[in-house]
Amino acid sequence: MEQLAVEIVGLCREYGECRVEVERMEEVRRVKNALESVCVVARRKLDISDPALLLALLDAYEVTRDEEVLDVVGRNLDRLAVSAESVKLLAYCYYYVEEEECAERARRMLEELRKMGRGEEELADAETILEELT
Repeated sequence: MEQLAVEIVGLCREYGECRVEVERMEEVRRVKNALESVCVVARRKLDISDPALLLALLDAYEVTRDEEVLDVVGRNLDRLAVSAESVKLLAYCYYYVEEEECAERARRMLEELRKMGRGEEELADAETILEELT
């Protein structure tokens, strides 16, 4: 799973870099096709509950606008562990799809983390991202 996330993020970065240069359009198509192929592999996985992979898939959605990628993310949100990383992922999910349920889950998870005694330092970044994106 981690390898898929790394590959997706790398391809997204490469896509962004070469997209701005018109003379590299063939390379843009090659990278976009490779990114879509990797997303197909990710969609075939039955349990995509790794926050890093789900976040990479959201980044891939931004590039490809492939609605199936969002479906994969949506089907796996219930499997997220309670963590600061999951709060960030839910905030990004809200940003991309504007589904209020994502923002609500993120807020509830943040409160649960506070009740569990997680330090403010650990949660500060997640809370900032949640506030900025919702």
